[in-house]
Amino acid sequence: MNTAYKADYFLSLIMDATFFFVSFTLWKIIFSEGNLTTIDTYTLKDTVTYFFVTSILFRLEVSTSIYLGWQIWSGFFTNDLIKPWNITAINILDTIAEKILVFLLFIPVMVIIYISAHNYILIPDLPRILLFIITIVLAFFLGVAFNLIFHALTFRYGDQDTNIELLNYIALFFAGAFFPLAFLPSKLFVIFNILPFKNIFFVPIEIFLGKMTPNQIYHSWFETIIWTIIFYTIYKLVYKNGLKHYTGTGR
Repeated sequence: MNTAYKADYFLSLIMDATFFFVSFTLWKIIFSEGNLTTIDTYTLKDTVTYFFVTSILFRLEVSTSIYLGWQIWSGFFTNDLIKPWNITAINILDTIAEKILVFLLFIPVMVIIYISAHNYILIPDLPRILLFIITIVLAFFLGVAFNLIFHALTFRYGDQDTNIELLNYIALFFAGAFFPLAFLPSKLFVIFNILPFKNIFFVPIEIFLGKMTPNQIYHSWFETIIWTIIFYTIYKLVYKNGLKHYTGTGR
């Protein structure tokens, strides 16, 4: 469904590329005009690379690729309910398939961005790339578990699209999707660091940039898994309770 409306989809690709180039230009000016070599531990190349990786992670972000809520309030959910398969598993597999397609379609844009700014983009070695991939896979399931909770609320409270969009915007802000969390004042960073959302954007990019030790990486994986289990458990409770209120009539 993410690619059903092609004009909207390709516009989103253009917007992602535009976001990168605006960020690229802005931070070049900030570093140049301020005569800065680093902000916190970030050089200009670190910062540009951060936004380059952010443009990729936005294509893997799951909030626009889960349709359980739509299935429930449209009544389409009944078709799955009467079939002998796990509805949650089907929704997760659909999300995985769509994110793979979205990522593949983004590759030409990614290449254009890289060619345009390759002098400012750092590429890690293979071991770090593998650690990065493992981290974003874990982050994917964290995002899915978080979103499924609010989709399951549709059983009792109707269409949740607006609330889901708002909550995901807030989560992305806390995740470091719009700026490196390292730029925050130390006291504010502590608050952001307590929340699990940093594992969706900030932590994977820190790994990509080589700013985390192996122990820190393993700790982030453990934390992500624990939060995924917590969110998924909440989802199952909300789902089972909400299913009792499902009438199958749709809107």
